[in-house]
Amino acid sequence: GVGSMPGMWGDINKIDFPALTRDFAEKANVVGEVFAKNGQLLMYHNHAREYFCDIGGLDAMEYLAANIPADKMGFTLDTHWIMAGNREPVTVIRDLAARGMPMIMVTHQMEFARAVATEILFMEHGRVIEQGTHRELLAKGGFYKELHEAQFAQ
Repeated sequence: GVGSMPGMWGDINKIDFPALTRDFAEKANVVGEVFAKNGQLLMYHNHAREYFCDIGGLDAMEYLAANIPADKMGFTLDTHWIMAGNREPVTVIRDLAARGMPMIMVTHQMEFARAVATEILFMEHGRVIEQGTHRELLAKGGFYKELHEAQFAQ
């Protein structure tokens, strides 16, 4: 996957972020095609900066979603950066889902995961220990259920 790290190009206030985003979208279409031919999907990881950029009335995330087909690129979304960009994570996810964009969401909020996920991978020490829908994981009675009950016992 890739993500926007404009600080690596110097003073962030001097970067033409709309031009950088347009250039990235053009190149991501080419690279995404190579990935797709090899059974892989290019993924883009968000930061807050994408939500403060205006490209013809779209922020950078909307621009990327509109200009790179779902079969060439998906998104790994971090709720922290979405909120730092003054956006509501559920709205961003639903907008990308409406475009058919593949997504991987990283969150520690079980209620949020339950509300938006089609499948949940519950990880411990970097390994997937349980996998399924929210209902399936509760029915299994494993660690996910134990943590869920502890989190919502209050």
